Amino acid sequence: MERESEAVPTSITFGRRFTVETLAFNPDSQTITIGIGQGIEHPPVNGDQLWDISSDALLARMSHEQQIKAVAFSHDGRWLATGGADSLVHVWGLRTYR
Repeated sequence: MERESEAVPTSITFGRRFTVETLAFNPDSQTITIGIGQGIEHPPVNGDQLWDISSDALLARMSHEQQIKAVAFSHDGRWLATGGADSLVHVWGLRTYR
């Protein structure tokens, strides 16, 4: 009987304290997007952060007026859609982060 390999946890540590509302892995398995909501910061911070998994480097910050509630990558990994409590959906080109 084969034994399942154990997962080794890794973490991305924020310099500040935020509420993680949602997250998704890019299909390339190299980046993760984390939708953050209001934390203890003043003024509160809302938005999405795109991280490189292998280096733990923050690649981009994308903002909403209110908390991010949903994130999704396109199947080819070139686009990221974010939806917020502000009732807006933004579609970001990941080559430009706009």
